[in-house]
Amino acid sequence: MSNKTTPAFDSEFYKNILESLEDYGVFTTDKSGTVTSWNRGAEHVLGYTEEEICGQKASKIFTEEDRSNGVPEHEFSEALEKGRGVDERYHQRKDGSLFWASGLVFPLYDSDNQHIGFTKVLRNLSRRKQAEDDA
Repeated sequence: MSNKTTPAFDSEFYKNILESLEDYGVFTTDKSGTVTSWNRGAEHVLGYTEEEICGQKASKIFTEEDRSNGVPEHEFSEALEKGRGVDERYHQRKDGSLFWASGLVFPLYDSDNQHIGFTKVLRNLSRRKQAEDDA
């Protein structure tokens, strides 16, 4: 038996951690891809406030071409099948502008190990992409 103690789950503590990641967009969805939480970094990177985006489909941040090709659904399927979905592609901000980003999507489970949604972590890589394109 371990002598280590595990702190009780404190949702405010974890929310504060997510809010401190301003360079990373972190959000969650339900199983259908509807946004359920949105950190300050996501607001900074994508332009939507939490109030504007919660209740909307996460596919909104994908380009029109990716949406029509089923990329958001594929990303979620891959996450369920493999434990994570990885992407590096253009995403779309609220103002319609595109930016190059890398993303990871993970399935989200409740305490009974039932799938309840997804978590996506998105990082803006526009400067790196521009440097590669210029080289």
